[in-house]
Amino acid sequence: MRLFLISVLLSFMLTNCPIEQGLNMDKPLVKMKATVKPEGIGSVNPPNGTYSSGKKIKVEAISNDDRYVFAGWSGDTTASEDPLTFNITRDMDLVANFKIPSDKMFTLSTSVSPTESGSVDPSGGQFSADTAISVTASANTGWQFSGWTGDTTSSSNPLNLVMDNDYSLVANFEKQTFTLTTNVTPAGAGSIDPSGGTYTYGTNVNVTAAANAGWAFSSWSGDTTSTANSLSLTMDQDYSLDANFNAIERAFSNQITVTDSVNTQNLVFGMDSSATAGYDNGLDEELPPPPPDGSFYAQFNISGYSLSKDYRAIQTQKTVWELEAAPKSGQNLILKWDFSNTNQFGSLTLTDDPSNPTFQIDMKSQTSYHITASGTTTLYIVSKR
Repeated sequence: MRLFLISVLLSFMLTNCPIEQGLNMDKPLVKMKATVKPEGIGSVNPPNGTYSSGKKIKVEAISNDDRYVFAGWSGDTTASEDPLTFNITRDMDLVANFKIPSDKMFTLSTSVSPTESGSVDPSGGQFSADTAISVTASANTGWQFSGWTGDTTSSSNPLNLVMDNDYSLVANFEKQTFTLTTNVTPAGAGSIDPSGGTYTYGTNVNVTAAANAGWAFSSWSGDTTSTANSLSLTMDQDYSLDANFNAIERAFSNQITVTDSVNTQNLVFGMDSSATAGYDNGLDEELPPPPPDGSFYAQFNISGYSLSKDYRAIQTQKTVWELEAAPKSGQNLILKWDFSNTNQFGSLTLTDDPSNPTFQIDMKSQTSYHITASGTTTLYIVSKR
């Protein structure tokens, strides 16, 4: 039975471990295992083995990185010689330590891409092993740092290095980009070309403001000011621009015909540079007082006046005309107009109440309105930008 167990043990060791030649089976068996620190920069020969207790063995540390030299043994023994020869009497774990000599010098070299885009500090040099350095990339005007490539990849700036190797670095830069944003004031008064975009540093952009009908360009405001409707910008910053427009003040005169199919009254309303908010002699035309009930009449009302012509001051805000009419008994009222060629800008609306209307008629797209109610009817014409 003992011979069988020994046979099995020897078979296992021959398969998995280097074994001392001429192993003395009368002595206890011991094992040696060796590792390297830092990991991966060298090896130990032999790396492991099984021996008779008391056997003299030799282990050798071998560097495979020319930066490193042998620094000594640690683990279950401490020694500085290499190779190391000793009698092994127990299981032992050994560590072969390597280090970079303190007088070892490493080289830093740098370049910039594109070459005109920036600089690196320090641009290069010789440094003692384990020296900590900080490498900074600085962009020239119109460029921005994008990252390091070469022996290390990073977006950090500055880049912190420990000189444990030669380093060749490339500082990469890219053109700066800037954004143009625009706005029209008031909204709908015009347009801007281009209305916005992203541009690389130094790009020349011509920005033009164009007024819509009824508006005139006034000025640019925001990140630049000008009264010229076309701007030439060099994109060296973000630009936010407002194109400001003023409403064009224009006189107009519109006619509306009121009829009950028997009688007809032409009424005129509009705006004039000589008009006021009240009665204007020479512009407005007054009508006689309304006839008795049951008779036809149509008029504009303003400050106690009954008018066939009612002109107001030119303005760009809301203006309201009050129109009062009544048909002859038994008849219906019809209002007719054609404002397709009017000089008025904005909207013209016929309504029953300018503040809280129950109906609104677009007088630029429609040309008539029928009233079936008997008696007096009051309507309002609203001009609004």
